[in-house]
Amino acid sequence: MAEPEVALHLTLAPTADTVTVTARFGGLDGSCGRPFLQVPRIIASVSGQDYRAEDVIARDERGELHLTEGTSDPEDVGALFTARTFIPARDTVGDVTLTYRAAIVPAFSPRRPGPSFDLRGIDGGFAGAFATFLILPIDLSVRLRLTVAWAFGDREARGFTTRGAGDFTVDLTMPEVLMTFLIAGPVRTLPEEAGTAPFNAYWIGEPPFAVEDAMAWCTRAHEALTAFFRAPSPAPYHFMLRPHPNRRDGGAATNDGFMLEYGTGPHTEAARRYMFLHEMVHHFVGTLDGPPGSTSWYSEGLAEHYKIKIAAEAKLLDRDAHEAEVRTMTHAYYTSPRLGLPYAEAPGRYWSDSHVQGIAYNRGFMYFADLDALIRGRSGGSRSLDDLVLAMVEDRRAGRPYDEALWRAKLRAELGEAGITHFERMLAGDVIVPPDEAFGADLTRVRRRTEVRRLGFTDRSLTNPPLVIAGLDPAGPAAAAGLREGDAVISFHGAEPSVLHSTEALVLEPEVTIVVAREGGPQPITFATRAGGVPEHVWEQREVVRR
Repeated sequence: MAEPEVALHLTLAPTADTVTVTARFGGLDGSCGRPFLQVPRIIASVSGQDYRAEDVIARDERGELHLTEGTSDPEDVGALFTARTFIPARDTVGDVTLTYRAAIVPAFSPRRPGPSFDLRGIDGGFAGAFATFLILPIDLSVRLRLTVAWAFGDREARGFTTRGAGDFTVDLTMPEVLMTFLIAGPVRTLPEEAGTAPFNAYWIGEPPFAVEDAMAWCTRAHEALTAFFRAPSPAPYHFMLRPHPNRRDGGAATNDGFMLEYGTGPHTEAARRYMFLHEMVHHFVGTLDGPPGSTSWYSEGLAEHYKIKIAAEAKLLDRDAHEAEVRTMTHAYYTSPRLGLPYAEAPGRYWSDSHVQGIAYNRGFMYFADLDALIRGRSGGSRSLDDLVLAMVEDRRAGRPYDEALWRAKLRAELGEAGITHFERMLAGDVIVPPDEAFGADLTRVRRRTEVRRLGFTDRSLTNPPLVIAGLDPAGPAAAAGLREGDAVISFHGAEPSVLHSTEALVLEPEVTIVVAREGGPQPITFATRAGGVPEHVWEQREVVRR
């Protein structure tokens, strides 16, 4: 592996509501008038720190270094990422040192959907990701030798990241730096001296479940995943937990760990543990290279597939939980209003429409179940999806290109052109109906007609503050009742936020009332949500079907 080109020494000095960052770059050359540093303004819909040039004190061996600002062009880097760049007023000389301050927002302040990247705090502790607050080189291909040092005013405070505990030095690529999670302050941990154990847990706030029991289960799950994916000499795994204001739990995974945002709504133990498994699978299968969101069907679909498979094979959850989770996933797929959306249209709408976001999870899940059955059938049971995925993972570990082209090559080698056709039909949005025993020999497929309910506008209108009606269907009941595109929502009832992972964001009553702001004052608008029936395939336990 190539030697790092740039050395970055970070000193992080947290207080209750800020983190003062001192960053010393060695080997980073800046040219007068050309951008050489950047900080994300938006990354996967999450807002970064909006530093201005005057917020950043810069020096090099010649003394003060004056910086001006620039902004990246969204067309150049993709709609899911924009950045503020920094431009030196002269050529830099020697090491460049920056000092700046990142804000920590209260954990329960409103937030938009997106990964757990922003800095949020509670009771003197905080958590987030480097992605939203570190100023880093503009060249994403640079390799860094990263040193992290903590400077706490509180003797009881500790700092941890998914790359190391306390002070440490590690060589990373720029994407790996961005996707490093951190948690610091009066953090509680399991084990007590966490950081180097095979499985480590860290949390702030008060999780609404028994953390000790959940972490013991997660340790068993991680061991099962490590064995299945044949991980050589696994590095310590880091599970971080912080609260957030939404009912549904959320999370984001990276190599070597993930951040769980535990919500305020009621969850069953099984549903929450399936989510833990989903996030842990990401560590082993990774993500395919490509533009943001373009290959999420692979990473999210496999995470959904293997959370079901590993939980069953390792006996981590029981038969009833298995059936319930399969039903949740298949129901979300068949009843989605974006069932037939071509996948090429999904990335640009990923964070603005939860139904589009669900495609990667639910369609990916159905695709891999169907593909597994196809491979088993063609090979007489001697091969399965596992053979393809384990071969992909081996290529990833060997540092070979890990992208859609590799996946297509594996499909073609396994199934010929039939495998490519099967894959392209999934991308095109063709309805997927896996065979009878796709989810286990004790489950059988039943076809039903299911009544569905629709808002007639994006559900983000009622979940993303500020609440504003967007994506209104002009031919739908909501528009007919008087709702307008751009209406500011004061309140609503008949639409309850869902708590289930990988399902629709809202559970709808037959009627929804929305109070909007109009010139004459608040105006309530009531409309029906019934949208007819759709065909659905349900997998049930065989003895239930027979009865």
